[in-house]
Amino acid sequence: APASAERVRTPADSTEPTPMAPPTPAAPSVATFPDDTARNQHDAESRKVATARSLLRSGQPRAALLVLDEARRDFPNGELTQEREALAIEALRALGSTTEARRRAEAFLARYPASPHATLVRRALQAPPGKAFSP
Repeated sequence: APASAERVRTPADSTEPTPMAPPTPAAPSVATFPDDTARNQHDAESRKVATARSLLRSGQPRAALLVLDEARRDFPNGELTQEREALAIEALRALGSTTEARRRAEAFLARYPASPHATLVRRALQAPPGKAFSP
């Protein structure tokens, strides 16, 4: 004889709460850190780059460049090296330091030709000296 089908209760059948599936573990973050020291260094580097970006966008390229130079000294092999250098090139152009901006941009493009920041660096090379531009 065939087995009888047992009716499955649905939430509409009852006022009892339906058990929830266990939560899915969170996806790993983009940046993974071997320890707290590495995470703290990344956070500090990230804050400096964000501060420099904010200064640059608010028309303060000299102050931005000072913060970026400090970040370069503090984090010479940091995870945000490409973004930091792209912002420095943009700041140099905004200050009218075209020779230094060009030198650093050419070195950047030679080292990181497929960088997500390469377009910004190329645009910085094309911007008129002393003029800020939007990324």
